[in-house]
Amino acid sequence: MIRSTFAGFTTAQLAMGASQRAIDVTGQNIANINTEGYTRQRLDIASLNLRYGSMYSSSNATRVGYGVDMTGIEQLRDPFLDAQYRSQMANLGTTDAQAAGLEKLQVAFDESTMSGVRDAFINLSNALQTLSKPDGYTRENDTVVRSRMQIIVNLFREKAVTMQDVRQDAQVNFQTTDVRDLNETLKNIADLNTSIKNSQILGNPALELMDERNRLLDELSSYLPIDVKYRQRRIGEGYSVQELDVSFTDSEGLSHRILSDGRYAEFRTDISGEPVTLVLTDADGYTVDVTNTLTDGTLKGTLDYINKSGDFDDTDFRGIGYYEKVLDALVAKFATEFNKANKTTEQETTTVNNADGTKSLFYHYNCKQTQADGTTIDITIYKGEDGKYYNNTSPTKTEYTPQSSDIITPTYKKTEVQVTAKDATGNTYSKWEDSTGTTVYQSQVDNTKYFYADAEGNPSAIEYKGDTANLTKIMESDRPLFETIDKSKGFSALNIKIASDWMNGSYGITNSNNQVNDTVGSTANENIENMINMLSKDYQFTSVATGGAAVGSDVRFFTGSFYNCFASIEATLGIDISSSTTMLDNQITVLNQTANSRDAISGVQLDEEGMNLLHYNQSYSAAARLMTTLDEMLDKLINGTGVVGR
Repeated sequence: MIRSTFAGFTTAQLAMGASQRAIDVTGQNIANINTEGYTRQRLDIASLNLRYGSMYSSSNATRVGYGVDMTGIEQLRDPFLDAQYRSQMANLGTTDAQAAGLEKLQVAFDESTMSGVRDAFINLSNALQTLSKPDGYTRENDTVVRSRMQIIVNLFREKAVTMQDVRQDAQVNFQTTDVRDLNETLKNIADLNTSIKNSQILGNPALELMDERNRLLDELSSYLPIDVKYRQRRIGEGYSVQELDVSFTDSEGLSHRILSDGRYAEFRTDISGEPVTLVLTDADGYTVDVTNTLTDGTLKGTLDYINKSGDFDDTDFRGIGYYEKVLDALVAKFATEFNKANKTTEQETTTVNNADGTKSLFYHYNCKQTQADGTTIDITIYKGEDGKYYNNTSPTKTEYTPQSSDIITPTYKKTEVQVTAKDATGNTYSKWEDSTGTTVYQSQVDNTKYFYADAEGNPSAIEYKGDTANLTKIMESDRPLFETIDKSKGFSALNIKIASDWMNGSYGITNSNNQVNDTVGSTANENIENMINMLSKDYQFTSVATGGAAVGSDVRFFTGSFYNCFASIEATLGIDISSSTTMLDNQITVLNQTANSRDAISGVQLDEEGMNLLHYNQSYSAAARLMTTLDEMLDKLINGTGVVGR
């Protein structure tokens, strides 16, 4: 017989060793059932030396192996489920960052539990109605209106400051948390790659290090969509080590390698201006701006929230910029319309004869003069072209010095002379009106020429051919209720205040636009009534497009009243938050399903490991029984053969 006499003992011994090692692996799995990122392990075995096994006495020359060979220990992972899980992590990262950012804006616009803009507009309307009463036009009531306006300005500024703080926090967190953590994760994975390779060179499979690397790869996939590839590098005859490449593909189809074995990329961001930028230096040393080319992940979601303005830059997401722009547009419309409404229009009066025989042009004012006993009386004063005030009838030309306690309605600035307008070439025109009420402009380059107004109320190119003798000069007084803090910029929620001259009492709310018809005790309050109606009037709210095909043009986002515009902003934010939250919940559900499928393969299941314990225990017992049987066979062969009959 060719087969070695003791070969069977080797087979039994190898079987017992394999079963014992399999029980050790099962014990390792059970011990790490609660270890985060642990991947279930399995003993790999193969039939030993089947090709060169011994032959028994058989006509077919049957070959039998020498037992079992333990070829190694491996992790149970499904590459497809890993790729699917990481892809869904990137999608979830995008939505999570967007939803988290929008929820922070609720502080600025959620008024469901507090008095805010709505009450402020109601109080302003009530104050204007009090002012419009026949006996209601007093300094005290004008002050109440101003305080109501101040409250609205303060509320808008408060919301703008809140959004400014939210933007700054988002930018700082993006730079100091997201990008820094991403770079740290890349470095840690690169270090693990080196440690894993060194361990494998020494014959250690480094499975626990691979678990840590897989955990970091899952974390990395939440920042941006990654493609993970493994390759085996041969280091000698029969020996190889595993190397790892990680890359991502941008929206333009370009692939960027961010990890290559021990080399790793670095992301840098600039938050000093708008938009916030993100620059990548990849593992191969190439630098590229990826601000607008990320397809998914936390980085994209945060950049969308910080940089995008929806309809105003032709993007697919309404970020914080959208809400800043619509609030600024609401404030600018509110300030512009009320400033326009408070502007007075006055026609040049006929000249009057002075006591000295000269002729002068006078404008008259209603005035409440404070007496010694503290009471006030109504008088009429006039302001001449010399800038001085005169009491009683204008021909007497008795000079009057207004007291600080006087209430002059209206008060005009001394610098007010006449309204001028400019055409497209910069030529200046003064404003007139003919006998039919048609607005006409007189050229100050050639004062013999007059032109009609265009659709925007500016001088047109169409020359006026009517009777210039019937023209009446129009005087307009800019009595703004609001003015900008920074004169070089337009109105915005952060760049608005109550006009200084209104604040110091130089003038108040204009009760009647055509002030020349005012007399002492006049009840003409049509302008205040107009302001009351303005609070419920529909306006078109627009903001300038900052990107896309319509850049530079006005984009309309709402038509309605001032408060309804604010309510629409609040409702739009609520819809955006609800949409993001719903999408986030759906993505979490899908991700959990994938995670469960992955855990079914990679995770430790107690029931299955318990069955393995029983299985390997029985296998070990069977191998031990095989050794006992072989011992009995040899005992019979040695001690029992050839002694029959003795």
